[in-house]
Amino acid sequence: MASDRWKKLIEKGSDLASKGGQFVKDGIDSGREELHHKFNDEGYRQGLEEGKDQGLSEGLEKTLQCLYAAGVSDADMIRVLGQFWDLSEADAQGHIAKEKQDAAIRTLTRFLKVEKAWPDSEIDDFLAVHHVRDQLEDNPKLWKYEKNPAKLYKMLQG
Repeated sequence: MASDRWKKLIEKGSDLASKGGQFVKDGIDSGREELHHKFNDEGYRQGLEEGKDQGLSEGLEKTLQCLYAAGVSDADMIRVLGQFWDLSEADAQGHIAKEKQDAAIRTLTRFLKVEKAWPDSEIDDFLAVHHVRDQLEDNPKLWKYEKNPAKLYKMLQG
């Protein structure tokens, strides 16, 4: 009889311990899930914001490439960027200057790849060693050689 009583007490204690353990496990799982959702939600929002910023940046870049390639005047580009991208005149001028530099670099890169048959690594080295972006930034007169990359190449060599 006593053994049955002890057996029942042990079973009840075991059952309570099991339930307590399950309660603790459920609490840990719930906390883990809550943290997971919190971090995922924050990461998701941050990812959306970064994606939005990147998309806007790429859209502005493509808009400028099209306008510049179409031969649109700086004044008209400034007007369009103000009207459709809500940019101030100073910001628009900065973006236009960057596009002109980028266009010269794209043309020069294409020239070195096609005409000179340089591999990408040599092109990257040339751009870095000759500080091409800095030269274009410091000397806007070089931008006009975007149409003549062979001349631009010679001028950048110093």
